[in-house]
Amino acid sequence: MKKYILNLVVVLGIFLLGAVCSYLYSANDNVEEDLGANIKSVHKSVEGSYSFLAVGHIYGAPRFWAPLVDRSIRKNVFPASSIVSFVDDINKMGAEFMVFIGDSVMYGEEDNYFALKNTVLDELELPIFASIGNHDVLASDPENARSFHEKYLGEFYSSFKKDSEYFIFLDTGDSLLTSMSEDQLEFIRSEISEAKRNPEVKNVFIFTHKLVWVSESEELEKMIYWSTSDYKNIILKGNNISEVFPDILSLAQNKKVFWGSGDIKELYPAFYHYDKESNITYFANSLNDSRDDLMFKVNIDKHSEVEFELISLFDGSKKDPLQYGEDLWTSKRGY
Repeated sequence: MKKYILNLVVVLGIFLLGAVCSYLYSANDNVEEDLGANIKSVHKSVEGSYSFLAVGHIYGAPRFWAPLVDRSIRKNVFPASSIVSFVDDINKMGAEFMVFIGDSVMYGEEDNYFALKNTVLDELELPIFASIGNHDVLASDPENARSFHEKYLGEFYSSFKKDSEYFIFLDTGDSLLTSMSEDQLEFIRSEISEAKRNPEVKNVFIFTHKLVWVSESEELEKMIYWSTSDYKNIILKGNNISEVFPDILSLAQNKKVFWGSGDIKELYPAFYHYDKESNITYFANSLNDSRDDLMFKVNIDKHSEVEFELISLFDGSKKDPLQYGEDLWTSKRGY
């Protein structure tokens, strides 16, 4: 009898052990399936998506600027401390590339470019594309300054296509009149035509350091008061962007157009505005050696949808670009 009971206990034990193992195996199967589904979902969500960063005026605060003739007080050659201290964070963001929207140096002299190289360019682990600004060629020999820009930051105007996006970088660094050469105007027409006829292109990004687009919209002309003092020249004295602006408007009829600039006053660190009539989104920012310094992060998903974020260079927090829209700027100026 005792033997019978012992055998029964062993059998029951084996049965229970088998049931427990079966349950655990089944549960693990479910976990693996769930994890597998989640992994596929995550991989699927990032497939074909990417982001890039954009920031202007990285030489920093205009208050450190001094006239070319006064070399005795022109001591600073370094870019804004806000971007120098944020380089490691930028490298961790996983962005595909970064855009400098002009005024990358305070003076177009090689010591300024060399300082930029040592503190920022050599430390960043992603490609850099740049639109040239007026300070980038602000030198006793502007042509020599252009050679430095080409050496350290690349061509004066250029373009490339990535996935469903077309990127165009323009040169508004020549003078306060911001007039472009005939060669550059022809380049713009050619690039717009290429983007327009390419069915793969859904979004077109245009970068100019100067806010040359303010002269093409009565609504945005108010921005002349938000920008540095030389902006009166854009509207009052000369700006031949009008020669190609109809081509850009035509492009915006069947592509989404985003126009970024990098030269605004210290009043606020960024500007963002979608113009429904033209289907163009305008955005701009400048660094000013301040805890308020921001840069744009532009996210593009697998459906070619574009999302803008503003990233604080002080603590990495995210801000909604809509907080820096036209209403904010015009209300500050009393319009």
